[in-house]
Amino acid sequence: MTQIVDYSSLQSAVTEYLARDQDTTLIARIPTFIQLAEAKFNRQLFVRQMEQRATAVVDTASSEPEYISLPADFQSMRRVRLSSVTGKPWLEFKSGTQIDEYRFGTSNVAGRPRYFTVFGDEIELAPTPDAAYTVEMVYRKSIPALASNAVRANPARSGPISVRFDGCADVSRGWPRDLIHLFSVLSASMQRMSAAHWFARCGLTAVMLLLACGIATAWFGSRLQLPSTTTRDGTLITLNRYAREPIPDVALVGSSLTFRLKEEYFATPKLRNLALAGGSPVTGLEIVANQPRLPRIVLVEANVLSRAVDTALVERYSRSGNTEPLFFQPIRTAVAAYENWLHAPLSHAQASFALSQLVGQPPSSFDSHIYADRALQQFNAEDPSVAARMNAKRIEELIPEFERRGARVLLFELPYSERLEGSRSAKLTREIIHSQFPNPDRWLRIGYARAELRWPDGVHLDERSAVIVTQSIDRALASYLGPT
Repeated sequence: MTQIVDYSSLQSAVTEYLARDQDTTLIARIPTFIQLAEAKFNRQLFVRQMEQRATAVVDTASSEPEYISLPADFQSMRRVRLSSVTGKPWLEFKSGTQIDEYRFGTSNVAGRPRYFTVFGDEIELAPTPDAAYTVEMVYRKSIPALASNAVRANPARSGPISVRFDGCADVSRGWPRDLIHLFSVLSASMQRMSAAHWFARCGLTAVMLLLACGIATAWFGSRLQLPSTTTRDGTLITLNRYAREPIPDVALVGSSLTFRLKEEYFATPKLRNLALAGGSPVTGLEIVANQPRLPRIVLVEANVLSRAVDTALVERYSRSGNTEPLFFQPIRTAVAAYENWLHAPLSHAQASFALSQLVGQPPSSFDSHIYADRALQQFNAEDPSVAARMNAKRIEELIPEFERRGARVLLFELPYSERLEGSRSAKLTREIIHSQFPNPDRWLRIGYARAELRWPDGVHLDERSAVIVTQSIDRALASYLGPT
């Protein structure tokens, strides 16, 4: 048997194996057989020698800095992280739909990337990068194609490819279960497992899985929530928690502006943020009003009043009893228990050190004038008068019901960038809500240094600014809640 040391000797070895030296038609097809084998290697081999590390720098001068080209030999991703950021944080994978939902929920505010997805020959980052980050990728690469007279090492053995006499390539140091058939059409023995054996194994696995899920349900109950995969999921999880857990002292309702104020940013204990990204503050207020018990204080954002109430969402969280399907609860509970353990949300105490470091940094120097111009154009084109008056009237109708049940309702306004503060939509909304509620005691006064705030899109606060505003809200709430 010819020893395989290069491409020519590999073809000779295959010719000897076939034992049909006179069949010129078959011999002429040997390069095709080798190409098919290479394709099968790339589909089936998962070995460390196929792992590759590459870096790329975000091009902030590009019109689409969120897209980075993948390496030419890319097959699948193992890990992505920001190597230029302290701690080299890794990015979480999301599907293309989830990335789109995230961008919509945050109005595509630029910032440090947290998520990625693979799109064609590119990797897409979210949020859109606000600086020239260095992105490190660890990926599974394709095995380079055999070139004429090139020595080719087997990735699994770091030695020459060993062509077996049963038409297989030995890539597993002799283990019979780890063979790759180079020429399946020529192989006489393909290992198979009977259908009955597979059915028995799958059935036993399913029974064990259902048993484990049932035990998890009995142990953990039905309060565990699956982690969110879209912005809408995150909203529903927050509302589910509010409906099932003990009533907090403070509840915030609002739009995507308030949605940016994460609960872990607040030092005020027993606070829930029920803001709906892309929704109306009145939707959240209606849901809170329909609960058996009320928080001590309800804060209502007064910036965005142009959106209609989501009646389906209000109805869903106004019904009593458990509306979840009973059959799937055990499986959902087991998965939720694992995911909540693996990705447990941070408390304010856990995040306080990172938040203090963030606030201690200087304001972002990101040039957002392009995004601000687009937002200004939209705000000037919109006339929120009719919807704002209806929503302001509904808020006024709901307040006496809250106060009759011992709760206090306060309105608050979040800051826009200076250009948007003078826009048509912002001015009309402000005039309508203040004319409806002229009493200063109805408003939560928030004090902050505007020069420290930044709006990457002109509308939504960046992360550092959101922390500063939440600290201001904490201070304003202290006079209403007393010492904690």
